[in-house]
Amino acid sequence: MKSTKFSIKSIKNIPKDPKIVHAKGALFEKVGKIDQALEAYKVAALDDNIKSQYTLGNIYANKRQFKEAEKWYSMAYRNGYDDAAFDLGNMYFKIEGYEYCIYWYEKIAKLGHLEAQNNLGVTHFKLKDIERSEHWLRESADSNFARACFNLGVLYSNIGREEEAYEYYKRGSVLLDDDAKYNLAVLNNKTKDTKSAISLYKQLYKSGHEKGCFNLGIHMEIDGNLQDAERYYKKSADSGYTKSEYRLAYIYDRFEDHENAIEYYERAVEKNHTLSKYRLANLYNRENEIEKAKLYYHMAAADNMLEAKNNLAGLYFEEKDYENAIKFYNEAIADGCKSAIENLADLYLQNGDVERAISYYIRSSTKLSSQIKLGNIYLDLDNTEEAIVWFKKASEAEDIESTYKLGCIYESLKNIEEAKKYFILAYEGNNINANLHLGRIYIMEEKLEDAKKCLNFLQMKIMYIHNICLRIYMTSIIKIIPTPNTGMKNQELKDV
Repeated sequence: MKSTKFSIKSIKNIPKDPKIVHAKGALFEKVGKIDQALEAYKVAALDDNIKSQYTLGNIYANKRQFKEAEKWYSMAYRNGYDDAAFDLGNMYFKIEGYEYCIYWYEKIAKLGHLEAQNNLGVTHFKLKDIERSEHWLRESADSNFARACFNLGVLYSNIGREEEAYEYYKRGSVLLDDDAKYNLAVLNNKTKDTKSAISLYKQLYKSGHEKGCFNLGIHMEIDGNLQDAERYYKKSADSGYTKSEYRLAYIYDRFEDHENAIEYYERAVEKNHTLSKYRLANLYNRENEIEKAKLYYHMAAADNMLEAKNNLAGLYFEEKDYENAIKFYNEAIADGCKSAIENLADLYLQNGDVERAISYYIRSSTKLSSQIKLGNIYLDLDNTEEAIVWFKKASEAEDIESTYKLGCIYESLKNIEEAKKYFILAYEGNNINANLHLGRIYIMEEKLEDAKKCLNFLQMKIMYIHNICLRIYMTSIIKIIPTPNTGMKNQELKDV
């Protein structure tokens, strides 16, 4: 610090050469004395020192004092410093003062300034002036400015000129613009040129392009190559790309590497990634950490994720907190979750509210499970007419147990022909009980050969099950029988 103080003190009486005064301002700025720096820069700037004029423009632009910034930038530009006009254009672009930004970009774009031409094209694109945008982007792209090639490709993609977009993405890719490579790879994917797409994504992986790494990971995951997918996701996940954090966590989740799964899910959750909240809740639910599961289901439910609301309701249902269960089931139903309708019906049925249960099962009656439950409810209520309606729907969906129950109902109603019809269908579906009922009907009808076939089939099934049970039993017995001790273990033979 002593040498710095000495330097400042020693330059106080230096002659007022604008270059030296500018250097004095730079020294004040370096040690944090901004007011003195501004004073020195202004003295030099008013004496036509371009560096001081430009520096003052930068300082006031950073302070968001835009009129003052324009005053000094424009002074530097008039003294021949073209980049001052470019930075003035950038300043107005950032604050969406597009008319002013066009004015300053044009001054040097017409002189061949490639970055200004590119930025001028982007500005016209934002203002939806496609013709002028294309003109300036082509001026820059055709002079091999890589970023302009990318932007022109984007313009052509947006107006449906895919072939021209492809050509400029390709040109930008050759000029090493990573975003151009990425968009070129995406177009290759669309045209099913997977090999070229993967080649480009691998180049992007080497340069650390986040989206490129992610898409390469997706390709590997689709191909079932989870180890490579993990590697590609990890590179962009570790640079903070949220989608890669989620996919990487999901791979760890499937490998049951819960520590890493939780780490990457939580990283994505911090960036408000809804699916990560939901998957993390599922993980904790499977691990029976119910309070943590509820926490993350609540977070995902707050993002209007209907599956999270349904699962959260399920946890409250298990805890017999029926008020919250009903609340979240209803929210999930309102959002279009069809499985929540049946789940709410289950809740009402378990609590003895049969009428409400029926009304919700009917709302989800396109589902086989709801049809079966409705059949069972009406059977318990001795409403055989309605029971038949719902068991028939389930039977048509090839539910063998419902088919068997239809046979039983018709048998109890003395409608033997209908009973036989459904028992035969259930018998063909390997329902043993249907075989027994069918055999009994054949005996009543004195069709002894048919009855014998049914009973023989039944006997074969019973023997088959018996043999399986015996095999399981004997295997378990063998495992617990100790190995006989011969008394010879570790003994040596002796001479007589």
